[in-house]
Amino acid sequence: MRVIHTADIHLKDSSDERWRALKKVIELANEKECDVITISGDLFDNTAQAEKLRGEIRELFANTKARVLIIPGNHDKNVFRSGYFFGENVHIFEDFSKPLVVRECCFWGLPYSDSSGQEVLRKLFKLKDKIESARSEANKHFLLIHTELLDDVFLPSDYGDEGEGRYMPVRLSYFEDTGLDYVLAGHFHTNCSIRKIPPSCFFIYPGSPVSITRKEIGKRKVVFIDTEAGAIDEMQLDSFHFEEINIFLDPFDECLPIDRIKNSLDNLDRNASLILKVSGYIDSRKSGVSEKLLWEQIHKLVEEQKISLAEEVHTEYKDVGIILSDDIFKNFNERLGEEDIDPEAKDRLRKLLIRAMTEIL
Repeated sequence: MRVIHTADIHLKDSSDERWRALKKVIELANEKECDVITISGDLFDNTAQAEKLRGEIRELFANTKARVLIIPGNHDKNVFRSGYFFGENVHIFEDFSKPLVVRECCFWGLPYSDSSGQEVLRKLFKLKDKIESARSEANKHFLLIHTELLDDVFLPSDYGDEGEGRYMPVRLSYFEDTGLDYVLAGHFHTNCSIRKIPPSCFFIYPGSPVSITRKEIGKRKVVFIDTEAGAIDEMQLDSFHFEEINIFLDPFDECLPIDRIKNSLDNLDRNASLILKVSGYIDSRKSGVSEKLLWEQIHKLVEEQKISLAEEVHTEYKDVGIILSDDIFKNFNERLGEEDIDPEAKDRLRKLLIRAMTEIL
């Protein structure tokens, strides 16, 4: 059995980066010859968007031979009404007690509801007996669930633009000895996370396959599972994402400040929307580049390289040329050079003195 697992796509429109990310998921599933694609909640951002996109997504899902298994999440819990059709190969889990068997693998789906942790635990306790009775027809058991994991400390922003409430919370211990082999979870956006649950179960958050908020930094992923090979692999998607690059300028660097910045941006992914933060110190007396000129050079570089910015460039650097030419700093730096200490420690001491002198001069 080969499975691609994803969640939290939050579709709004059939011509935006989220729709293109879902197409990438389907293309990857086809490339890996997957039997199943699982989407653990929040396929749609809200009910209105689902109504608008239902016909188009039916055509999109028709582009794969894989079965597409979906559970409602907190954003689209009212979307999948009885009688609605999302495609011949699409299965919507509406009843936790009714699994779907695909090639001797049993898939259970727990639709999102405003349930407490104890209520979820009671449902999982009942599931254990059902799994035992189904062992004769299925050798692997998967659970799709849209949930908040309490074992780790996450910020509300890690789940997208959510409020402060709990979202069907669970702990990893809830799944111990249930007979489940894979818990395919959704709701956590920030990154991909795979956790082992004794004795032989895996709890998998794939993260969002496309950046929904600016907290979702870096290339996005899905998870590929091959039960026969015993493989669980994180796979990067060629989809829209936010990238944050922090550059600290060193006034002792032989490289010009703008060249240092340019080098840091050379490998920026074409699908990235950049959050660029430039801090540190420059020496205008050595480089001939003032604070204003560097600001202009940065914005010219962004324009010439056609870099997509998520927000205005953060320019927090300071010109410390006057400090570096001060006798106090010169004497300190000369004596520091004579000391037999680690170069990184010397660098930290220089920065401490520069910071202190910027507050005085």
